[in-house]
Amino acid sequence: MMNRTTLRFKDIGLEKDFNEWYLETEIKIYRYALILGVITYFIFIPLDNILYDGYTATQFLKLRLTIAAITVIGYALTYTLITNHNHYQVFAITMAFICLGTNVTFTFFENVDEFYFYTGNSILIIFIFILLNIRFFYLRIIAIFYIVIHLLMLKLNFDYNLQNFAHQAYGIISVATISLASNWIIEFQKRQNFLNNRLIEAQKEALKNTIQEKDDLVVELKERNQELAVFNQSVSHDLKTPLRNINVFSALFEKKQGHQLDEEGLTYLGFIKDSTNKMNTLINDLLDYSRMRQRELKFELVNIDLLVAETFQQQVQSLTKKPLLIKSKLPAIKGDKILLKQVCSNLISNAIKYSSKKEEIKIEIGAIENQSTTTYFITDNGVGFDMQYTARLFVPFSRLHNEKDFKGTGVGLSLVSRIMKKHGGKIWAESKVDKGSTFYFQLPVH
Repeated sequence: MMNRTTLRFKDIGLEKDFNEWYLETEIKIYRYALILGVITYFIFIPLDNILYDGYTATQFLKLRLTIAAITVIGYALTYTLITNHNHYQVFAITMAFICLGTNVTFTFFENVDEFYFYTGNSILIIFIFILLNIRFFYLRIIAIFYIVIHLLMLKLNFDYNLQNFAHQAYGIISVATISLASNWIIEFQKRQNFLNNRLIEAQKEALKNTIQEKDDLVVELKERNQELAVFNQSVSHDLKTPLRNINVFSALFEKKQGHQLDEEGLTYLGFIKDSTNKMNTLINDLLDYSRMRQRELKFELVNIDLLVAETFQQQVQSLTKKPLLIKSKLPAIKGDKILLKQVCSNLISNAIKYSSKKEEIKIEIGAIENQSTTTYFITDNGVGFDMQYTARLFVPFSRLHNEKDFKGTGVGLSLVSRIMKKHGGKIWAESKVDKGSTFYFQLPVH
C-alpha cells in the first residue's frame, strides 16, 4: 500500500486524501518552524557583537533583519497563499532555499569564524530538514543539494586542508543523514496515524450502520409483532366463530333429527364433530405458540414439586386407568409460573398418552441439581420412538406416531421448546422403541 522509497501511498486517491487530512496540521507545524527560525536569527545577534568588529556585526545584523523580515512575510503569506498540499510544497521548498541562500551569503563576509559558520549551518540544517516538515521525497533532493553547496562554500571561503575538510564533510553529512532519518520516521508515523484514523472511522461507520440496522430491525419486529397480534385476534374470531356454529348446529341437528339418521349418518355426524373439535384444538395450540413470542416473562420462585403434583392430578382425574406416579422431591426454580405449568402439563400429558396402551402406566418424575442449572426429567414406559427422528420432535406439526393411534396436533413439544428458549434453558429427549421415553428440561439457576 505504501512505497517505502518515497513514503507515498501507491493509491493516488489515498495519497490525495492523506495530504488533505494532514494539511492543516502540517501548516501549523510549518508556522511554528518559521517562528523558531526568526528567534534563531535574533539569538545570534549578541554573539556577532562579541566575535566581530562593529562593521561586520552591523552587516550581520542587516542580513539577519532582512531574513527575519522575509520569514515574517512568509509566515503571513501562509494564511493566504497555501490552500492545498501542492501550494504548501512549493512554498516550503522556496523558503528552504531562501534560508540556504542566506546562510551561503554569510560565508562571503570577511573574518567569518569557521566554527561559528559550521555551528550555524548545523542548526539551520536541522531547522530545514526536520522542522519545516517537508515530504521525504523532496528532502532527499534538498539535502544532496544543500550538502554539495555547503561543502563547496567551505572549500572556496576557508583555508582548509584535506583532513579538516574531511572532518567538516563528515559532520555536515552526519547531521543531514540524521535529519533525513528523523524526517522519514516522522513521515512514516504520520501516514500510519492516517491509516489508523481511517480504520477507526471505518469501524465507527460500520458500528453506526450496525446499530442503525438493529434499530430498524427492532422497529420492523415491533411492527410484525403488532401485525401478528392483529392476526391472532382475527384467527381467534374469524375461525373459531364458524367452528362454534358448526358444533352448536351439529348438536341441535343430532338432537332434533338424530332419530331419523341411520348408523352411517350418525357416523358422518360424529366425524363432523370430531373434526371441528380437532380444528378448535389446533387453532388454540397455534394461538398459544404465536403468543409465546410476544409474552414477557414474569420471573418468580416457582414450587415445581407442587406444580407437578397439581398438574398430574388434573391430568388423571378423568382417566379410568390411573397411572402409577413415582416422584422424588423436586427443587424450586425461578421462572414464569404459568409457562412452566404449561411445560409440565404438556410433558405429563404426552407421557400418559404414549403409555396408555400399556397394561400399567408408570410415570417417574425427578430432578438433577448442580451449581448453575437444574434439570427435571419425566420418564414413561410407553411406545418410545426411534432416536434418529429426535430432531423432528420439537418442530411444529411434526409427529412421529400415527394420529389414529395417538391423537394430537404436533404443536405441544414445539411450544415447550420455545418456552425453554425464552427462559434460557433447553429440552431434549432419550428413548428406545417400545421401551419408553425420558424428556429432560433444563433451567438456569438465577
